[in-house]
Amino acid sequence: MIFGGCWLGGGSRQLAAARECGKWPQAAATLAALSAVATRHCDNLTHRIRRADCLSLYTPAVWIVDGEAHETECSAWAAHVSVTDAWARATLPGQPVSGAYMKIKSDADARLVSVSSPAIAQVEVHEMRMDGDVMRMREVKAVDLPKGQVVTLQPGGFHIMLMNLKKPIAAGEIVPLTLVIESGGKRQNVEVKAEARAMTGMPQQPPR
Repeated sequence: MIFGGCWLGGGSRQLAAARECGKWPQAAATLAALSAVATRHCDNLTHRIRRADCLSLYTPAVWIVDGEAHETECSAWAAHVSVTDAWARATLPGQPVSGAYMKIKSDADARLVSVSSPAIAQVEVHEMRMDGDVMRMREVKAVDLPKGQVVTLQPGGFHIMLMNLKKPIAAGEIVPLTLVIESGGKRQNVEVKAEARAMTGMPQQPPR
């Protein structure tokens, strides 16, 4: 089982691994509660089923974390990533593009290498920057996430482009995004829900 990126194994190994991983101490309590429920249920069964088979139904092979299933050791996740203030621009009918913005913080040096969405066919990471006297936008292959620093994706800088929209994004609509973060040669997915905000009177940056 995976909890917070940590392989928790099975049986008593789950609690031991949870203690070793350390970042998510609630894992031990969660697993203990799950074990207690499973034991009570399986001990009370009156029909013919082996107790071991019953208990196995309560022990998933993996724990889904941030939308991705991992089957690796604790070291598989080289970074813990948090995302806050995620939002997207609402669009008008016929408008083919929009943008998404957020704040990202990693507890280890990492990079944002790609973004995708089940709701939008084409998603790219772009940067706005001055080229002489002209502000230009270009696609970038990655955005550095220095350890412990908050990196802000915002209008006028790094941002996520939502392209080839098939329908308008209404204010209040939730845009699901999957960030692919790379750290230490390993990659992990971070699921983000960005709420669309109307363009009229909308500040250039999300309110703090």
